[in-house]
Amino acid sequence: MGETESPGRVADAEFGALTDTFPAKFREKSKKKALVYERGLVLIARSGKTRRFPFGDVRVQQEIVEKRLYGFRASTAYRFVLTGPDGHKKVLTNFGYRRIDELGRTIQGHVVRAQLPGVLAGLQRGEQIEFGKLCLSKDGIGTRRRLLAWDEIGAVKFEEGYVVVAPREGRLNIAAAVKAVPNVFVLLAVVEQVMDARGR
Repeated sequence: MGETESPGRVADAEFGALTDTFPAKFREKSKKKALVYERGLVLIARSGKTRRFPFGDVRVQQEIVEKRLYGFRASTAYRFVLTGPDGHKKVLTNFGYRRIDELGRTIQGHVVRAQLPGVLAGLQRGEQIEFGKLCLSKDGIGTRRRLLAWDEIGAVKFEEGYVVVAPREGRLNIAAAVKAVPNVFVLLAVVEQVMDARGR
């Protein structure tokens, strides 16, 4: 979506009601902030320019890295890459916004609610839905080299920075780095619904 001069509003003609505001981290009077609406995200730069991301048509990639010292968590680095329908990217990190962890969770939750019905409908029509290196189809979850049928899948989980698709039997998993899987929580929500429908 293109940049505009429009300020943040309590309601937005395209995105609906404002639900939360996340200010810039370091400057109290900075114009920079993230505005979360019902159907989209508006990022306002320090210059006042805005960038709009509709939840129904945005790709979100995340990377969360914990640094440990003597076995204890010392810090956590958050990085969320948003790609709009026009291909424009914005990166959100600890250094840009306060409550970055909450902002990331909020965005991911809205994206799941906006995109899950369409992905499920696509699977029912027999489409193959790509999530980076992973793809879903009516047959199962796979990559270009390997497919696990739905009945063969034991679990899909996060493990040390990867999305791991583990089979019911055997040790050969399918895995992809979380940061390389766009809308990873949409993928997990689809898997949960499909597996529940099949009785696990």
